[in-house]
Amino acid sequence: MQERELARRSLRFGRRRFDTASSPDSDGLLLQYGTYSFSGLSAFTLDLTRQFDINDEEGEHDHYVQIHCELLYAPDQPLRDLGSFTSWFFHDSDDNINHWAEALSGHLESLPGHKPTETLPQGGFDAVVSLHTSFAGPAGIDPSVRETVEQIVRAVRDGDDAAIRTLLADRAAVADTAALVYLRERLYATQ
Repeated sequence: MQERELARRSLRFGRRRFDTASSPDSDGLLLQYGTYSFSGLSAFTLDLTRQFDINDEEGEHDHYVQIHCELLYAPDQPLRDLGSFTSWFFHDSDDNINHWAEALSGHLESLPGHKPTETLPQGGFDAVVSLHTSFAGPAGIDPSVRETVEQIVRAVRDGDDAAIRTLLADRAAVADTAALVYLRERLYATQ
């Protein structure tokens, strides 16, 4: 599937409305790209994201849920030359999704037409498609706490006892109630 087809499908999903809070930032779409080293290996990343604001029982912001579709490419010079780009659209704001999509089309046309693959070949990659969800955690939670919680959740799901012990020992020194509640929520969330 080429980038334009992926963007078309993401936009179709983005047009579908869900029962979300009535605040203007409760249902958002994000297109971003750039060269990053999130996993230690530098990659050009095209990320299409849908973000939902999840409220608590009192109707206040609790956390975000994001659904990402990422395409990863070896960062050759033409991709590096594109630099980075970020654009948000939020339903229930004064923005028009069709105008937003039209403005993005020029950015997608400037991306080379690599053919994504779902495997990571030895010694590098051409393009990798990654679909995942992420939980942004409660408002005000430190990003390092959020990342540690996600590492613990992965270790628990992978059955990695050594990683669980290490991560919990590191977190125990600075644990607070919000972090522990967030960990519990993440551990019991449906996979």
